[in-house]
Amino acid sequence: MRTYCIAILFLFLIVGTARASDFVFYVGEIFPFIQVSKSGEVGGPIVDVVSELMGGAGDPVRAEEFRSISFPRSLEILETTPGTGMFLLARTPQREPLFKWVGPLVELKLGLVARKSSDIVIRSKEDLKRYSISVVRNSGPMHLLQNDPVLKDVRREVVKDDVLQMRMLNAGRVDLVCQADTAAPHVLESVGLDPDDFEMVYVLSNLPLYLAFNRAVDDGFIARLQAAMDAMRKEDRHGRSRFKAIMRKYSAEGLLERNR
Repeated sequence: MRTYCIAILFLFLIVGTARASDFVFYVGEIFPFIQVSKSGEVGGPIVDVVSELMGGAGDPVRAEEFRSISFPRSLEILETTPGTGMFLLARTPQREPLFKWVGPLVELKLGLVARKSSDIVIRSKEDLKRYSISVVRNSGPMHLLQNDPVLKDVRREVVKDDVLQMRMLNAGRVDLVCQADTAAPHVLESVGLDPDDFEMVYVLSNLPLYLAFNRAVDDGFIARLQAAMDAMRKEDRHGRSRFKAIMRKYSAEGLLERNR
């Protein structure tokens, strides 16, 4: 832990006057890493990680500068507005040239969720051609399906958010939804559904998620944030790290270990 603190101090003392502009960050709820209250307040371990990184860079972020709006709108703002960032975001080939990246912050298991009563069994990607799959517009899962030579032709129902996804699944309007294993139960509960009535029937991939910035941000600033992120993750001889300590505060460390 001492090594981490020294590394962070060194990284930001040597750059002296190099400062980024004030930032506004757009986030989507991915439980338990990012949590959004009914009043719109944003919190969770990854919010703490980003706050610590930005504070170390000399550009501390106030609570009101973390905002939760619709995913498509957040992406639009990120692409067109300097001084904005967004997390957690999949670094897909389509997005790679549009933004600048720091991370990965976490890695999730991405798969297909079905109603248990549907008795859907998936043994290979070819089986998926028989079913309709809901994805959120411009999301990492949507790009994953588009980029896969087998999955690009499956029937996709594109929706605006994951709440609508789950409602459509429960109503039988789609057969499957593409979701992260840690997020799906929380989304189901948020719309009054019992997660025990649903199951992940097929795992597509492990999906690394990043902190993304509008391309106008200085490359040097991105490099310093990445170095600080790497230092935060660096473990001491006892296997401890600052990153793990933040996760442990929210009991999220076990999820990270499971999804490696």
